[in-house]
Amino acid sequence: MAHQQPVMQSPRCAVIHRGTQVTFVAKLQNDGWYWLKLDRATPLYLPYARVTPFKCFGELQVEHASVPVHTTSGQISSHQPNLTYPDQHQFIVGQPLQLLTAPEWTAIQQPPHLLYPGTIVPYQTHIDHGRYGYLKTERGFLPYVDHQTGHLFGSDSDQSPVITPEKQSQTPHIYWLTGQYQLTKRAVWARTAPDRQAMPITKLRNGTRFDYLGKVYHDRRGWLVIKRQSRYLYVPFVTVLNAKLSDYYGLERTGSKLVGRLQEPWTFVHQNPTTIQLQPTSAELTALNALEAQLDRVRQPDSQIIGLINDLHLDRYQTPATAAGFHDLSVVSAFARRAGLDALVVNGDLNDGRQTLDRTIQDIGTAVAILKTSQRPFFITQGNHDDNSGFARYVNGYRTEQVVTQKLAYQLRNRAFEHLLAEPGHFYGHYQLPNSRLSLILLDAFDIPDSFKNGYFARGYDEAPSGIHWTGILQNIRHSRSRFQTAQVDWLIKTLTDLKPDEQVLIFTHDSLRQATTQRAVGQFWTYDWFANNQQGDYHRLTEALSMHRHQIVAVMSGHTHVDDWADTDGINWITTTSNVADRRKSRHGRTKNGLTSAWDLLVVNPSNRELYRFRVGWQDQSGHISSWQVRLFGDGTDPRHRSLRDLLKQFKPTKQTENTKRYNQLSQQVTQVWRGFRGYFTY
Repeated sequence: MAHQQPVMQSPRCAVIHRGTQVTFVAKLQNDGWYWLKLDRATPLYLPYARVTPFKCFGELQVEHASVPVHTTSGQISSHQPNLTYPDQHQFIVGQPLQLLTAPEWTAIQQPPHLLYPGTIVPYQTHIDHGRYGYLKTERGFLPYVDHQTGHLFGSDSDQSPVITPEKQSQTPHIYWLTGQYQLTKRAVWARTAPDRQAMPITKLRNGTRFDYLGKVYHDRRGWLVIKRQSRYLYVPFVTVLNAKLSDYYGLERTGSKLVGRLQEPWTFVHQNPTTIQLQPTSAELTALNALEAQLDRVRQPDSQIIGLINDLHLDRYQTPATAAGFHDLSVVSAFARRAGLDALVVNGDLNDGRQTLDRTIQDIGTAVAILKTSQRPFFITQGNHDDNSGFARYVNGYRTEQVVTQKLAYQLRNRAFEHLLAEPGHFYGHYQLPNSRLSLILLDAFDIPDSFKNGYFARGYDEAPSGIHWTGILQNIRHSRSRFQTAQVDWLIKTLTDLKPDEQVLIFTHDSLRQATTQRAVGQFWTYDWFANNQQGDYHRLTEALSMHRHQIVAVMSGHTHVDDWADTDGINWITTTSNVADRRKSRHGRTKNGLTSAWDLLVVNPSNRELYRFRVGWQDQSGHISSWQVRLFGDGTDPRHRSLRDLLKQFKPTKQTENTKRYNQLSQQVTQVWRGFRGYFTY
């Protein structure tokens, strides 16, 4: 029987016969029963399992199939009940959209009101009308989904975690990104379609420089989208001869004078759409059942269990491995709800940042929707791929239009869990686990503000404490370097100082704060490879603070390097988790159980015994090494400043140099990266 409320004494409203399949929108526990909230116009609640003694009356066949674990406390977790993440009624625009006067595609407001990607729109309700779904806002109506193709026009804070594969369009996909191109080899015709047989409209002579609005790949050619007299035209700019050889007709005009060729957006797209299944496989269910048995063997009365996954590099359009991350995230979230984990942490590089902004917004929105299904506290730290600055750097000529700005990133990722942090409003934070001596500290290893000027990344950066001025563009791109600003370090010092004497902390940062072995270490800040070593900011006080409070630090957890590694130098456990995305791991030496390709951890902290257990689901790296050539990262090396004679003379005066500065001044050389592999037990 279905009830009006999730209480056995509430009125019964409908009979659900044996064998009937029902659709539900939520699960909850109340009145000694587990309930399904049915997907009906009037809310109905169906009891599907008894808490004590535990008994289930049906089978859940959904993408997150899981039955809550029975605990002696009667709650899903022995420490805290399930969380409900309320709808924020917020939509983030993923592509240019027109506000409408009615829920009708052609009802465009006059004068037209165009909303650009990244615009945050509060809304009141959803309306389905014909082919499209619309949002009712205070300023009009906004389309948010094409039901015919499954295409989302942005990210909805209340979107379903189900991923519906988009139907292949008969027309080639347009990558909407602006730029400037100059023909240097030949004249070309602008045509009505990206096809050599399409009607030619106007001829662009050799030497012509023009702005474009997007790029298209079709007919073995790359085409630039331009607009002439309110009409879109297509200009060929490259012939693709094979996978490695292309014939360009000119040069890109970019924010760096040394860049004339860009990576093309279609090179990051797999040809066959990947169907993403969210439900666990039989092999995964076997692994999760074994995992629960392992937890039972080490769990103590005061144990805290944290789920950890990093470097998913989500991208449903790139490779099967980057698309599979949505499945892995769904499995982690389902297990977090099933086992009643105390928290779930995605430690950076949630998305890959190799797509246009519209696709990145969709991927992040879907990932957050999946994490909400865990009904557990979840947190996401910032990685170097998360803001799309790598795409802006390599694909969009250092322009910033495709960047996930700090404001947009916070709304997409952090707003969902900001209420759980002691100090919301930042990309770093502190979460005190209820009824526990354990806290989580989340650091922002890419603490670099948005530095834009005239549509490009700003140039130059004055490093503290040396005062050295770095030239070029890379200093202000989060994809290029790690940095900890003084404000974050001040906050961390205060947070650690305010800890109670018996309080312990588990610290998460995407980029490691220290090399896991002492080989080729540069002071406190050499993390496996040259890319990760471009640390700037107030790192000296940061490491001093960690060292001072090392007796209260369980471990410092990181990712970024795509290998499993660990060290226990300075009296602190430094633990690095390999990448979840299978085709980006540096190590080819490892092992996996049940053939699983994912790689995520359960961290069991036993505060009384001062021990940390680490259980891996999927792949484990063994020890290994790799040799490569490292190069200095100077950006494009240009400095647009006009120096005075006094400034010019200062360059001959000795200046205090940081270890990073010294490393920049060294020549390129061959280095060996070393890692120790996976380890599952630590004391602190």
